[in-house]
Amino acid sequence: MANLDNEFFSELTKDTAFVSADSGSLMTNRLRVPTPLYALNCIYGGGLPLSIMSQISGCPASGKSTFSYQCLGNYQKEYEHGVGVIFDQESSTDNDRLRMLGVDPSKVLRLPSTSLEESFANMFKMMNNIVKMQERIPDISAFMIYDTLSAGGTNNQHVATESGASAFNAGSMMEAPRVIKQNLANIFPYIEKFPVFIGFLNQVFTQIGTHVSKVAAPQQLGLNHNIHCHIKFGSNKDVFENGWLVGTESMVQLGKSKLSPKLSDIPCYIDATTGGRIDEVDSFVKYLTRDNIGIIKTGSYYSIKEAIDWMTEKHPVLKGNKNLMFYYKSIRRADLFHAIHEDYDLLQFLQVALMEVIGKVYPLQMDVMRSYYEKCMSECSWLKDSDPSTSNTEDTNESISVDESEDDAE
Repeated sequence: MANLDNEFFSELTKDTAFVSADSGSLMTNRLRVPTPLYALNCIYGGGLPLSIMSQISGCPASGKSTFSYQCLGNYQKEYEHGVGVIFDQESSTDNDRLRMLGVDPSKVLRLPSTSLEESFANMFKMMNNIVKMQERIPDISAFMIYDTLSAGGTNNQHVATESGASAFNAGSMMEAPRVIKQNLANIFPYIEKFPVFIGFLNQVFTQIGTHVSKVAAPQQLGLNHNIHCHIKFGSNKDVFENGWLVGTESMVQLGKSKLSPKLSDIPCYIDATTGGRIDEVDSFVKYLTRDNIGIIKTGSYYSIKEAIDWMTEKHPVLKGNKNLMFYYKSIRRADLFHAIHEDYDLLQFLQVALMEVIGKVYPLQMDVMRSYYEKCMSECSWLKDSDPSTSNTEDTNESISVDESEDDAE
């Protein structure tokens, strides 16, 4: 029987475009872009992978654009030779708004609103140019946001309006979906050529039927057949304090995904008092308090005692760490939020704990999370070094208020 060695496969693939299937992995080996949702970063092993297409859908004001642009800001910080691109089909890009979300607009290319056909034509021209530039800039990559698929219209509609006619009935009803589907199918070869993330924002609405209501995309623009992952934002809920709108909250669901199980109810809190940014810590804490996660226990005070106990049992290096044991108390909600904001060790510890919880339910997902898990472990001084003097919690500890009487009672 022939030995299926390298020589055999070399002969078999001669004059073909075949490559070995172990030469790349969508789930584990792609470069990552951190998102403003720490829970999503843990699940996806560090963030959104480059070299994928994603649908980011939701009702108006649900957070999909804010999420996408904050990801773009993170991308700019991570990749020196990264190209940020916005297909501004809604003509809504604002320089000041981008800066509030952490984006440097001077290093982002914007395509003004145009027809669907022209927008995709410009996308392909740019990707061809990037491929040509790879020899000169080997680490060139791109992060593209298409905002949104339901805007722009088709060439036939644009011709009609430019002649003074209505866009209504210009072209067939299925023209836009066909344009989108055919162009998406031709993006995949470019994903093989250089690292690129393309996020297609898709507006959804509620269809009211005779018996049921369901959320759907307009013009039948569902993309599940042509994407790697679908991030769904639910309808938002306004949050008020003393009569003032201070934020909005929605729930994120991971739909079709080649990166993870279909997880749901990931909180996304947008803080209106900070210019409408996603509050990374608030969103993260809300996820950690879910009953099935249980890393943070809630009540009059918050507590991570149980998490410290089982994490210490699994990682003996944590035993006796004074800076970690400082949090072995009931803590006021605001003080815990402040601590996670300020104490990098605590943030990394909680992310490691979350990945441990997810890994218990989905053991194979640890392969996806592995590199990010190891990164968080190595960047948490509590987990990489048993010497508590190396921790950076001293300033944070002084500001945390604790209910000592509740601890004594327990």
